[in-house]
Amino acid sequence: MAPIKYYPSQIGSKLVTPLPFTASPIKLLSEDLWSALRNLPYTPNIFLPLSPTTSGALCELYPSPKNLGSVVLHVVLFILQFSFLLSIPIWVLMPMWLVAIGCTMFWALNLSICLMLNGPRRVSTYESAPEYAQRKHEHAHEQWIFLNGVCVGRHWLKCAVNRLALTFGRPVLGIHNRTNGAVFDLLECLVQRSLNYASNDIRTAYRILKGKLYDADIHRIILVLHSQGAIEGSMIIDWLLAEIPQDLLQKLEVYTFGNAANHFNNPHLHLASQQNALAHPSLPATSLTRTITTLFTSSNRSVEVPTSRNGNGKSIPHIEHYAHTYDFVSRFGVLHYQHDYINDAFAPRFMGRLFEAEDSGHMFVQHYLDRMFPLSRSLRKRLAGAGMQNDGKGLVGGWDWERVDENSCFMRSVVQGMGRVKPDDRLGREGWEVSYVGESMDDDGGDDEEEEYREILQGRSGKIASAYANGAGKKREGLGGVTFKEEGITLTNGEGRSVTAFRHKKEFKVKNLSRLWLYRDGKSPMN
Repeated sequence: MAPIKYYPSQIGSKLVTPLPFTASPIKLLSEDLWSALRNLPYTPNIFLPLSPTTSGALCELYPSPKNLGSVVLHVVLFILQFSFLLSIPIWVLMPMWLVAIGCTMFWALNLSICLMLNGPRRVSTYESAPEYAQRKHEHAHEQWIFLNGVCVGRHWLKCAVNRLALTFGRPVLGIHNRTNGAVFDLLECLVQRSLNYASNDIRTAYRILKGKLYDADIHRIILVLHSQGAIEGSMIIDWLLAEIPQDLLQKLEVYTFGNAANHFNNPHLHLASQQNALAHPSLPATSLTRTITTLFTSSNRSVEVPTSRNGNGKSIPHIEHYAHTYDFVSRFGVLHYQHDYINDAFAPRFMGRLFEAEDSGHMFVQHYLDRMFPLSRSLRKRLAGAGMQNDGKGLVGGWDWERVDENSCFMRSVVQGMGRVKPDDRLGREGWEVSYVGESMDDDGGDDEEEEYREILQGRSGKIASAYANGAGKKREGLGGVTFKEEGITLTNGEGRSVTAFRHKKEFKVKNLSRLWLYRDGKSPMN
């Protein structure tokens, strides 16, 4: 597989003026139209390639009756809607009563087909089926939420949440972004991006996500977004940043695929942490800032808010984007804003780490999950139509299978160095050390480099382990960290070992930088 391009997350800089909030909506709309026209040759890549379908009937283009029915309805909608738009100029030559009758017939037929795809409007959420993943005790305080993209009806949404449940070993709640057909979905994307228009799907998803954030029994929320769902997700995040207490957002993690948004906000909680991140982009530590708030209780005694700290100082601790180079939607969205504005003073805020694979295809299950998070051979034998001889056992009766192929070509691909931070980058970007999540302990133990990494993790080598002996650092009470005099930065023990391990690495694979990979097979990364 070709090397993967990696772009560290923006830090945030006062030199940058993000266009989505400062430019004219007409200007934004015209730029979006121009970007769509420039990338028009890549539109077939939304559906191509048609094979393989390694997840069987869960793949959108696998020739099952329900999938074929969805494809046929989408083709009919495309022809119907495209013809309707082409007919608009000739309305001026027709009698008004004839235009009214034609529009009424069109909308009645269009809504009927959309109803067949989407199901009843009163149903806006779908939970993954229990045979794909059951809730375990160790995941009792987690909530996984998926918001789909364009052209996804009820059946494809169910396939997506079931595939996510299989991959990560947890139940997944799907919030349905209802399709209106390919043509009208694209127009809705333009309106949402340029005019900041909140459709009913966005308002529904916002209410659900806000309620989950306020739920005291939920400690971690993983939000997975695809395509147009990322546009809606970026707007929801804007609302959450403006309305709810910021410490609640520390529960949230966001992962996008084929992101179609034009911005992704994630500000620092404090100015001091932003300044430290800009001054020391290679260190995962931030300054410890403390806000003293006087809260009066019934006894008129003040209550002091405790100090809080996270690894990057951002409102949302983790955001990752996954994109294909030749995917029309990615080129129109996340890749456009990462490539074309790299040193532009008017660059949009697009927070989050980006993994770009030189590949095509936009389907969530068939193109993204099957290539980046492929299922194991043993699990594929249990799925109908997965291209392997079915063992007839099905999915019922066991939950300790190896779900994901540990030898995923994407995750084992070496990351290209071209995504490293450039000195003239106005956006300010994290160093790779901040993104480094370490080696998978499932890897072969014979590799000398990985053995050295394990020694570093155990504190037997590296700068952190020797800091106490040499007097270069001192323990910070209550923080479990080390302060380096030469840098003036506080690192927790885990962060320090991660930086030291990073400096010993000669090359990096995607799995060394992807946090989402650490959730596979029901596993959980540390916060």
